[in-house]
Amino acid sequence: MSGWNKNHAGVAFGGILSMMTDPFFGLMALWQLGEGYRVWNTTATTEFVRPGRGLVRVTMLMPPEDMAEIRANLEADGVSRTNHSAELVGADGELVARTSQELYVRRHSR
Repeated sequence: MSGWNKNHAGVAFGGILSMMTDPFFGLMALWQLGEGYRVWNTTATTEFVRPGRGLVRVTMLMPPEDMAEIRANLEADGVSRTNHSAELVGADGELVARTSQELYVRRHSR
């Protein structure tokens, strides 16, 4: 924690917690799909459960089942909209926040 990432109450600024997860679901999908696709986060929500003090961690996964759903949607409709979520936890293992994002994916021709 520093003056750059804490709020007036001395805990993690909510925008920092949201920003921790912003690009990663999209990047994970893009890396697995390869070239020829556009991937955007179209919505993102963060539910703040308790103040983030000190170290906050998040583990974000894009498992094969999620990629199979994206690929099936692309095959059927030419676009895919899927939801992905993650939990942010403090150093003590307690839940600090939950985040959810909708990914929009479509084929891209250059």
